[in-house]
Amino acid sequence: MNKNKTAIVTGATSGFGEATTKMLLSEGYKVYGLARREERLTKLAENPNFIGYKIDLKDRDSIAKFFDSIKDVEVKLLINNAGLALNSAPYDQMDLEDVDTMIETNIVSLVHMTRYFLNLNGENKYIINLGSIAGSYAYPNNNIYGGTKAFVNHFSKNLRSDLVNKNVRVTSIEPGLAKTEFSIIRLKNDKDKAEAIYKNTEYIRPEDIALIIKNLIQLPNHLNINSIEVMPTTQAWGSLLIHRSE
Repeated sequence: MNKNKTAIVTGATSGFGEATTKMLLSEGYKVYGLARREERLTKLAENPNFIGYKIDLKDRDSIAKFFDSIKDVEVKLLINNAGLALNSAPYDQMDLEDVDTMIETNIVSLVHMTRYFLNLNGENKYIINLGSIAGSYAYPNNNIYGGTKAFVNHFSKNLRSDLVNKNVRVTSIEPGLAKTEFSIIRLKNDKDKAEAIYKNTEYIRPEDIALIIKNLIQLPNHLNINSIEVMPTTQAWGSLLIHRSE
């Protein structure tokens, strides 16, 4: 195990990111938390080992400035958690602004964060990318979001191939049904519709993902878990979609 316990977490103030940030702090990590909501960053900064950075990850210059501000810091761990889905509709009905936002947030910011992180000082680095089962299994109205997560899942594997001689570990975590602010954002703040998704079923909690990450970072440096696909016990694969004419 590397004694360096410094991490960067994107989307650090809600859902998986917040739970992971709190877990890392409890494990003695110094955490640079990136997020848009300043009041939540301030709350997390009550822990002296948390350094909040207000940022819109769609702004590439802001990402560059953040990494310039920590250019002399040795960072062990990058958690690329930030991501979102906007709208749930067939692609021909999707708002193109929503399309661009998903691509910029889920893909472009992730690859920029990763590139800058790899240039930081430090040994035995570890990159954990939050993908989704939506990147592996097609279903209606999942067009752009599923495509972005397919990118994350595959990029993680290709990245590992590129870095095999540099002792950098890469893992893609691909959750199924999870209860966070994700559905509220996707459904444009329709809380009733969002809550109905979780009615009478089990779901992944943010703390579950934090627990998985806790176990990953405790593994010896010579082991790489390539990907983890995780679902609640009440979720499984379904049948293929078939359209029948009248």
